[in-house]
Amino acid sequence: MFTTSHGVAVYEKFILVAVEMDDVEDFGEEELWDAVEENDWILAQDKPSVLVYVDSNDDINYYGDEDLVDEAAEVSYEDIAWGQPITLEWLEEGDEEAEE
Repeated sequence: MFTTSHGVAVYEKFILVAVEMDDVEDFGEEELWDAVEENDWILAQDKPSVLVYVDSNDDINYYGDEDLVDEAAEVSYEDIAWGQPITLEWLEEGDEEAEE
């Protein structure tokens, strides 16, 4: 098992979660977003999350609910106050999933 760490910024209607382009390439947006949405800290906030990342062209990208993505895009990327990071755990090849 290995982990990735992601900064978060909490807003009134949603939580922005910073992800690296490498993570997007390794896992894909949907799998990253699903993992974020299942994170205990995120769940405790009772707000939906939106992923934000900068691609190789220095474009800012958002992933999540379409309505929230539009709203999140209105926040100036430079003005985002990233808070305490969350940690996501990932299974490596050969790791067995824990039974619930």
